[in-house]
Amino acid sequence: MALAAGCSGGHGSASGPSWAAHTSVFRAHVRLSLLHPASGSSAPPPQTMLVDRDGRFRIVATSQRFRYRSVTVSDGRSATQEWGTAAHPTVTDYQGSRRFLVDQAGGLPLRIVQAYLAGTAPPFGVRLHVVSGGPPARLVATTATERLRITVGREGHVTPSSFRTAGGRASRVVRELRPGAHPSPAVVAYWLGPAWMGHRARSSSAASGHGGWYSIAYPHVAVSVTAPLGGYSGRTPVTLGDGTHATLQVAALRPDGTVDLSSSTGEGGASGQVLLFSATGNPGKRMAFVFLPNAMITLSGTGVTPRSARAMARSLRPL
Repeated sequence: MALAAGCSGGHGSASGPSWAAHTSVFRAHVRLSLLHPASGSSAPPPQTMLVDRDGRFRIVATSQRFRYRSVTVSDGRSATQEWGTAAHPTVTDYQGSRRFLVDQAGGLPLRIVQAYLAGTAPPFGVRLHVVSGGPPARLVATTATERLRITVGREGHVTPSSFRTAGGRASRVVRELRPGAHPSPAVVAYWLGPAWMGHRARSSSAASGHGGWYSIAYPHVAVSVTAPLGGYSGRTPVTLGDGTHATLQVAALRPDGTVDLSSSTGEGGASGQVLLFSATGNPGKRMAFVFLPNAMITLSGTGVTPRSARAMARSLRPL
């Protein structure tokens, strides 16, 4: 997503703040706090980002408390995220369109900053309040789970290395895929077919390497496939579209971003809590989990209800 004027919600031409019109590079600071902190939880670390009008960005997140630092950089063609020690860094490589790089590598804070500078509507599920027009501008963005305090201003000279992606071997590669395209053979992939309820799939991605996953999105529902969650299962038997036997559980998403899932261990199938962090909170009120021996499939979005989840599960099949 380049920083250019566009349309917002169909209300005609939009423009960003007047002071930003002749600025090429912007600097933003983001502080995040949880609205409903769970016991033992903590907010994501603060971020400092550089954003330019060509779709490039650099985001540094640092936590002194946890001795954590990550650097995410996009040159507009690809992106990398690097964390760990200088001697032994861990690198994730992102490959896809500019919008994909912003969504997957940049995340919600970057999307909010870009939308503000472009004068377009904030991302879905975000309420934005401009405290001061600046520069620097002061913004407060609120989601179902977080509050983001953001300052955005001009940045002067930047060095050529500011938007240079990390080198070295990546431990994980995240790729944007055409819906229906097969990911790496090592990644388990299930989908609802080319279309669901008359709506064609609109995006897809997969991560290979450590902790690989597959995801495909349709209007109102997203399907994510990850490694099995040990010790957990659903209470409702279900047969998938290819005849595979699985179990299903539908759970309500709590304000703090957690759900209660039934454990297959312990007396009486005790419940256990699984943290699901989502910056916007899930836009739907419920999530569904399909448990297989070799994978866990998560269904999320406004289209997920106890009734629709069963229909979706019965339609799931390997890609």
